[in-house]
Amino acid sequence: MHIHSSASNPASELPSPPTSDERAWASLAHASIIFTALIGIPTAGIGGLFFLLVPFSIYLSFKDRSSYVAYHAVQAIALQLAATLGWIPL
Repeated sequence: MHIHSSASNPASELPSPPTSDERAWASLAHASIIFTALIGIPTAGIGGLFFLLVPFSIYLSFKDRSSYVAYHAVQAIALQLAATLGWIPL
């Protein structure tokens, strides 16, 4: 008879689902994209640089506490940075 340890069970390696607070913070990081667009478009992208601080501060706050929130904050930073830097030359 062979007994499997929990370390070899792939199901035990799955991360726990995000809490409602984690989902809210991740959503806030992504929602800051709207503010970046609303401020960045009329200011030729320069005003949008300020709003990069929103997901960046969320990332710094959660990088050691929640990989879920940190991941989504980095995704929001990447999108905002690409859109802002792409808009400035226009």
